[in-house]
Amino acid sequence: LFPYTTLFRSALDIMIDIYRDILNVKLCNKCVKYVCLLDKYHVVCNNNTLDKLLDKLDIVLNIKDIVKYNVNINLLIDRLIIELGGQYEGSRC
Repeated sequence: LFPYTTLFRSALDIMIDIYRDILNVKLCNKCVKYVCLLDKYHVVCNNNTLDKLLDKLDIVLNIKDIVKYNVNINLLIDRLIIELGGQYEGSRC
């Protein structure tokens, strides 16, 4: 694997850990890996439903699974941003 792919995998692992922490905070579980981000976790919890958080975690897990194959990492990053961003109410799409 190229170093860029390994770096992207590490970033996805961190994102998975963060979403797991957010879900733990949302479900009132005290087990949090990144305690320094606890204030930000509360903000994210207030702005997202449990279903939205689970969908976002599922997106990251699916992208991590796709990295195993020989794919263009730049396009995969674009896909991750688009899928996590969702649709905004003011968008024309």
